[in-house]
Amino acid sequence: MMNRPGLRALRRLAAALLVVCAAVVTVPVPAGAVTYGTVVAYPSRTIPWLLPLFYSRTGADDASFVCSTSALSPREVLTAAHCVQQRGFYYVLVGADTLSGGHLVPIEVITDHSRYTSRSVMNDAAIMRPLFPLGLRAYARLAPPELIQRISTPSPPTLKLVAWGRNQNRRVNGYLHSALVRPQGKTARAAFGRYFRPDLMLAAGRYLPRLGIYAGACHGDSGGPLVAMRKGTP
Repeated sequence: MMNRPGLRALRRLAAALLVVCAAVVTVPVPAGAVTYGTVVAYPSRTIPWLLPLFYSRTGADDASFVCSTSALSPREVLTAAHCVQQRGFYYVLVGADTLSGGHLVPIEVITDHSRYTSRSVMNDAAIMRPLFPLGLRAYARLAPPELIQRISTPSPPTLKLVAWGRNQNRRVNGYLHSALVRPQGKTARAAFGRYFRPDLMLAAGRYLPRLGIYAGACHGDSGGPLVAMRKGTP
């Protein structure tokens, strides 16, 4: 069972991450996951740092998929804090093109954001340390503050929601999905009122007028990134 010590370095990093990236994307209304997106081909090569998170009460043999994560370095993985609150064993799946491939790497340390509480959606971020260095082809790069600020301007960068969760049919089909989305701050404020904090949160989705719903995130997508594209690359 992994440790949850108060590691100062990881705690400072977890706090800093909330300034420069969105671990969880707020969607204007519940959709069905990434919903109405497309399958990402060969993610172990194209987005090797976007790893599924698995959980078990007893061990790797019966571990099941629960959330998405972003590997920042060989020993640092970012996810949503609410994904890692149960006692038991957590793993990231490495080298997989589907949820049934790759191999599980145990997590030995989890550090929640110092201000996270399950009673609020604020500060919902956690840093995990794998038991072994991950050795991936590439790692996620955090967006600089100036890029984050551009998201709220009339000319935001191209945004993609990428995660392993349920699709619009409410099923986890085992594939990584992505969907182009746009900032939805006004819609989020109208839907959630004071519970949406634009100074601390990003809302993103893509409205589908024929269906009257949004392409966005669902169960299993928590912890996954909102990816800003620069010249066609994340």
